[in-house]
Parts: sequence; C-alpha cells; structure tokens
Amino acid sequence: MTPVFPFALEDTISVRIEVPRGSRVKRSATGRVEFVSPIRCPYNYGTVEGESLAPDGDGYDALVMGRRLPYGHITEGRLLGVVDFLDRGEEDP
Repeated sequence: MTPVFPFALEDTISVRIEVPRGSRVKRSATGRVEFVSPIRCPYNYGTVEGESLAPDGDGYDALVMGRRLPYGHITEGRLLGVVDFLDRGEEDP
C-alpha cells in the first residue's frame, strides 16, 4: 500500500534548513554533523517542519531555492513539486 503524502501542490510549508546552499556539511536538527560531502550543496536543503514523518521514519526532505539561508533558519514557501525515490529501500517522497 502506498503511503498518503500529507501535502498538496501549492500548500504553504515551513522548512528548517539543515544544509545551507554552498555548504558541504549536513547537520541534524540537534546540530550534530551527519555527513560531510566533497561537493558543495547547490541549494538549501532541509526538513519540512511539523509532525508528519516520511515512510522512512525521518521528516520529509525539502529543497529551498534562492539565496543562501543559514543553518537552523525556518522559512516558508509553496510546495512546487514532489520527487518519489527510494532511501535504503524505503519510499521517501
């Protein structure tokens, strides 16, 4: 059974930035370094704020386009698209 995605296109969502654009370091919500990449991130990457968890048990991932935002910053924006892929064998929209 395919899980229900709790957001609709054009919904306004809040995203907490975990990897600022141009950074190589991915931090968790607690600030712990989770990953250091050899390549700089070309966009702001984070997690959708709220109670909803993706099927892999983590928060829903989000990309935020535009200017560089600092780690931990919470920004609002419109949901413009969803990419379905597998993360360690689990569905992860």
